[in-house]
Amino acid sequence: MLRTPRRLILLSLIVAGVAAFLFSPGVAQAQDAARRAPALVGTWRVIFDRPPGPPGTALVTFTSDGTSVRTTDRSPVMSASHGAWMQVNEREFQATWHAFQFDEKGVHIGNQQASFRVTFGSDLNRFTGMAKGTAHALDGTLKGTVAGPFQGTRVVVEPYTD
Repeated sequence: MLRTPRRLILLSLIVAGVAAFLFSPGVAQAQDAARRAPALVGTWRVIFDRPPGPPGTALVTFTSDGTSVRTTDRSPVMSASHGAWMQVNEREFQATWHAFQFDEKGVHIGNQQASFRVTFGSDLNRFTGMAKGTAHALDGTLKGTVAGPFQGTRVVVEPYTD
């Protein structure tokens, strides 16, 4: 009869020890850090150089699964861009987008690819970067390239007012 209470006490001590470990602040913080999304995840308003004309604007959404969608002020002559991104280091990210190009009548005339690198400073609601875009005709002929800087500002929820 003495063995059963000892086993219960031993089992209780083991369960208490495991629970104390799992719910300790250090383990909880490590689990939260693992679940925290990279700084790039979210929607951004981006201003970019578009030589020789005025700056362009875009809305860009980076999802937590490494995909991205961008729309620019070039509609209707360019489709939304779809692509993928990856984290290079703690404050740098790299991505590539693809989009369709159209003429003024809406005829598909080519494709665009853009690659870029984003860098965050201490403010995780703003980034800067450099981009390079290439435009190709439907037969794959290179029509042009453009490269330049850009900056982004995170879109945040603003209070609703009547």
